Amino acid sequence: MDPIGIWTEGWGHAMRAPDTGKFLKGAENKAKANKLHSINDETQANAVLTEDLAEFSGHVAALIKVDVSDDQFGALVSFAYNVGYGSDGLGGSTLLKLLNAGNYIGAADQFPRWNKSGGKVLKGLVKRRQDERNLFLAGTSA
Repeated sequence: MDPIGIWTEGWGHAMRAPDTGKFLKGAENKAKANKLHSINDETQANAVLTEDLAEFSGHVAALIKVDVSDDQFGALVSFAYNVGYGSDGLGGSTLLKLLNAGNYIGAADQFPRWNKSGGKVLKGLVKRRQDERNLFLAGTSA
């Protein structure tokens, strides 16, 4: 389980119930997660990551209304892969609103705000958001 209780496998692939498509969450879903578990080695983990990145890249591309560099796009896909691309993730974020308004620096400054999980600041998310921000800024011309 990840820090907020979602079952994952491979390189962070969130497991979903096949009947509802909802994330498997909490100890009560351990048996379901074990039954669905299909990634047994690095090759399989890489294949699932490739599929996930194709999905998330498409959604992120549809949300962006301004030109972005490859580095900026990569940072946004990483962000969305972690927080989601819907209205409670990238799709409804101030980060996206600022970006689509052409405020690239303002958008970059939003990454660190997404450092909590379950209401708690997590060191891993602080680092991840800083890395995403740095990547985003690497693709931003002054």
